[in-house]
Amino acid sequence: SQFTIIRHLIRRHLMGATATKIGTPLPRAPEHGRCIYLDYQATTPVWPEVAAAAEPYLRLHWGNPSSGHAFARPCAAGVQRARSSLAELIGASNDEILFTGCGSEADNHAILGALEAEEARRR
Repeated sequence: SQFTIIRHLIRRHLMGATATKIGTPLPRAPEHGRCIYLDYQATTPVWPEVAAAAEPYLRLHWGNPSSGHAFARPCAAGVQRARSSLAELIGASNDEILFTGCGSEADNHAILGALEAEEARRR
C-alpha cells in the first residue's frame, strides 16, 4: 500500500540511507535529532540532481503548466515527466501521483484518503 511505501521511505531516512538512487542522504539539522521535517513547501535542502532538473523551469520555461498557451506547454510536459519519474521510483502508476499546492492541501488529501480507505475496509 502507499502507507507501506511511505513507512519504508521514512525508515530508510531515519537509518541515514537513501531510498532512491538520486544521491546521498540530505543533511539533517543535528539539533532536531531523528525528527523528519515534512513541510517542504516553503524551504528544503535540495539534491544537486534535483536542482539541475529544475533549472530549465526556473530560467527558460516558467509558464503556468495548467494553462494552454505556448509558455505553458513545456512546463506541463515537465510536470508529466516528473510525475512519471516519481511513479517509477516508488512503484506507483502515474494517476497515483498528485502534486499539491501546499502542505495543508497535501495533509487534507492524506486524511481524506485514509478515511475513504477505512470506510471501504469496513464495508
